[in-house]
Amino acid sequence: MITEQFLEEKEIISPKCFYGEREKLLDVCIITFSYIIFSSAKDMEGSKVIAIVPSAGGNYEIIKLGVKERRVGIFLSPVGAPAAGGLMEDINALTGAENFILFGSCGSLDEKKTKGKYIVVEEAYRDEGLSYHYIPPSDYVSVPTWKLIRDFFEKRNIPYVVGKTWTTDAMYRETRKAMEKRKEEGCIAVEMEIAGCQAVAERRGWKLYPFLESGDVLDGVEWSVGELKEANHEKTKLLLALEMAKTTEC
Repeated sequence: MITEQFLEEKEIISPKCFYGEREKLLDVCIITFSYIIFSSAKDMEGSKVIAIVPSAGGNYEIIKLGVKERRVGIFLSPVGAPAAGGLMEDINALTGAENFILFGSCGSLDEKKTKGKYIVVEEAYRDEGLSYHYIPPSDYVSVPTWKLIRDFFEKRNIPYVVGKTWTTDAMYRETRKAMEKRKEEGCIAVEMEIAGCQAVAERRGWKLYPFLESGDVLDGVEWSVGELKEANHEKTKLLLALEMAKTTEC
């Protein structure tokens, strides 16, 4: 089983096989899943393409933003832990970034707790495959930076809630029994990246700073699309990520 196959040994292929040694270009890189937010970032004054991750399905641009305080970049990631976590490896190899701010939408498992608030992730349930190749098996992976993110929101009087999330690879296999089990354990949202991306960061000695905004709602009588479009593409999260990159311990 995948949960029994973690091996503490050197991998055969690394990003350096493709990119070689590169100079450090970024201190922090922002991960977004919204093409609208990414397009807005590209149009910001001082933004420029500094590297490209080549792919058979299309290339991924890494944009350096016009931030004076830090060397901050952003890239548009596909949805899902394997793609997002793999691109973190590429971005590090190409730019030297070791701090990643991740934001996006999620499904609420407890609308009373999440509505109108950003979600600060304390732990993520590992219902995906990527994390088991990076760190030893466990039910949850901890997000060590959650207190810094909590303090960031607290100082700015921004509504937030701290809780666990459920990371899954299979959006269309989220069942009611599984949801209730996760809720019993303290999960307040479901998403598709954090457990895997945190495992990559932990393995490589990097830091991940995730925060989420709930869109659709799973804990009603029936699934509700809720405010999913707004949660996916609302640009305030980019401004918060930029402020976080400039003022936290990233």
